[in-house]
Amino acid sequence: MLEWVSAIASLATAGIAAFTAIFGIKIFQHQRTSSDVQVALGIFATVNFYWDRITDNDGTNYQYNMGQIFAQFETAARLFNDDILTKNALPILKDHIVEVYTFVQSTPEGKEFINSCKSSQTTFKELRKFLKIHFPTALLAQQYLNLASD
Repeated sequence: MLEWVSAIASLATAGIAAFTAIFGIKIFQHQRTSSDVQVALGIFATVNFYWDRITDNDGTNYQYNMGQIFAQFETAARLFNDDILTKNALPILKDHIVEVYTFVQSTPEGKEFINSCKSSQTTFKELRKFLKIHFPTALLAQQYLNLASD
């Protein structure tokens, strides 16, 4: 009888330990998602800061401000490509990155701008990798590309 009680106690302890572990993992995942969303929103806010500077200054320092936007896009792309940021934060930036890059790339002036920002062959490498993965789901980006080819 004592062995039976001991076995039940062991099973109960294992069940409680499993529940605690699962609950702890869920809390950790929630905290990580919250942190990742916060980072993505920070990048988005920085991008918006530079957009505002472009529109508020009638294009003054356009090259610098757009360069800063593309630097933020490159950083975000790297964080997603290397799974540093979780996929839960992806919707905050994905379409914006793909659409802006595609829109800029769809004009001769935009292509010239992007080329002028490159300091080496690896400049925007992470951004290009990100675009290859996410372009098919960005419908507005596809429309920009179609408009440019018409």
